[in-house]
Amino acid sequence: MNNGFFRVAAVVPRVTLADPVANAKDITEVFARLESAGVDLAVFPELSVTGYSCGDLFHSSLLLDAAGKALSEIAAATAGKHLTAIVGCPVRVGSGLYNCGVAVAGGKILAVVPKTYLPNYNEFYEKRLWASGAGVTGSAFGAPFGTRILIDVAGVKVGIEVCEDLWTTVPPSSHASLAGAQVIANLSASDDIIGKYAYLRSLIAQQSARCICGYVYASAGFGESSTDLVFDGKAIVAENGSILKAGERWEGTPRHVVCDIDIEALNRDRMHIGSFDDCSKIEGAGDERGMYRVVCAPVPASSTESPCADRCTDEASLLRSVNPRPFVPVDDKDIDARCEEIVNIQVAGLARRLEATGCRTLV
Repeated sequence: MNNGFFRVAAVVPRVTLADPVANAKDITEVFARLESAGVDLAVFPELSVTGYSCGDLFHSSLLLDAAGKALSEIAAATAGKHLTAIVGCPVRVGSGLYNCGVAVAGGKILAVVPKTYLPNYNEFYEKRLWASGAGVTGSAFGAPFGTRILIDVAGVKVGIEVCEDLWTTVPPSSHASLAGAQVIANLSASDDIIGKYAYLRSLIAQQSARCICGYVYASAGFGESSTDLVFDGKAIVAENGSILKAGERWEGTPRHVVCDIDIEALNRDRMHIGSFDDCSKIEGAGDERGMYRVVCAPVPASSTESPCADRCTDEASLLRSVNPRPFVPVDDKDIDARCEEIVNIQVAGLARRLEATGCRTLV
């Protein structure tokens, strides 16, 4: 974090189906660019180590073993870097197979967070392939495993959820935010149908508003199978109700969006809006129902108090737009509507005051 700003990236790599070695290479190749850009947290799509659309191949030990080895290589590639990355990988724990977001930093695997809600309607049939992570806890790859885990990245707490988790009545990110997460990472493989993208943008913006958090969303793109689904490669960063940045879709090449989230503003708003703390108490964020394990991302020995302080190049300047006229809409129609609303508010207030005082004339 640098001067209260936390730099994030939503990354959409090209995927090679059922080839973890190739995918690990594509994922790690982008690390250097993200590091030079001063990125603190990079979020990759759901099952980015293998590809999302492998179908029954996910039940092959050959694929799962290869994915585990590739994951170790991806983790090793973060050694000596400030960057924390969250990648998607199938993880076998006991007799269960889980669709997970895996946090890696400092050369090692930090935590493994399984998907809670599995879509099993319309074009989706995930319950045939995966086990739900609801209530599970333990370890995987020598790291904490479970849904109630937060990652501390340079003093910023990050929660993880996977695709469908966002679309449910009470997303896991709601509980994570009440437990202290200021940024939510969503690893997704959301297909595209008519009207879905606009709805998704609204959903992400609304969830970031309800949780008073930053939200980093990365979804699968080119390279996934088009047998049942078509993937457009969404990359979106939101903050407290506003979309800060969204990447181009339908690109056949790897890409990412980088943006700064204002952590100090989020902390201030959570403190100012007392109902956020009330909700935390009511929903049990302070008792066993809301207990989260916090795993700290290691900071390289060369780091100072601010991980970005020794990387203040031109690329590390503020990466977000600041509206010089935040109360004035850009579109003329929106300006007219805003002015009409202002006049109506003033008229309604004045009319009620005149009625209350019994005044019959204004002069």
